[in-house]
Amino acid sequence: MSNGPSIEQLRSIVPVQAVISDVDGVLTDARIGLTSDGATIRFFNMKDGMGVKLLSDSGIKVGWCSAGTDDGVIRRRGENLGVADIDVGHGDKGARFAAMCSRLGVDPANTLYIGDDVNDLPAMRLAGATACPADAVGAVREMVGLVLSKPGGAGCFRELADLVLAAQHG
Repeated sequence: MSNGPSIEQLRSIVPVQAVISDVDGVLTDARIGLTSDGATIRFFNMKDGMGVKLLSDSGIKVGWCSAGTDDGVIRRRGENLGVADIDVGHGDKGARFAAMCSRLGVDPANTLYIGDDVNDLPAMRLAGATACPADAVGAVREMVGLVLSKPGGAGCFRELADLVLAAQHG
């Protein structure tokens, strides 16, 4: 675990072929709102969206792996950003991570996974590098190679994207 972001940790898996991210707690602040008719509301940070675009534009594939209910909100946001693969549903995230890497045509050893809670640990065990937001649960913070300075939903994905891009070009 690091006390802050380190480009050196990311250089160990260069080239990074893909970044696969959990959604709730990373790209959102982990809160979910419900309208009176039962529709789900999630708030995504625009800076994180730019991080997705910057990675994609540089040739790094971006995937989202969420344990949330497939209500269309996550897919709509991901599709608007051009996320290469979106997996929303239930099941072991390790197997889902491996399947996503296969669909994306990337080596898990050259894939970075970012997550915030214990259900992300199986995917993290398979990834070449791992990261988490500043407010991730303790078990995740203890396991990852990179603890970001920003919390989930507050630009942590953009922070990670900037670090990945700096590591690729440094």
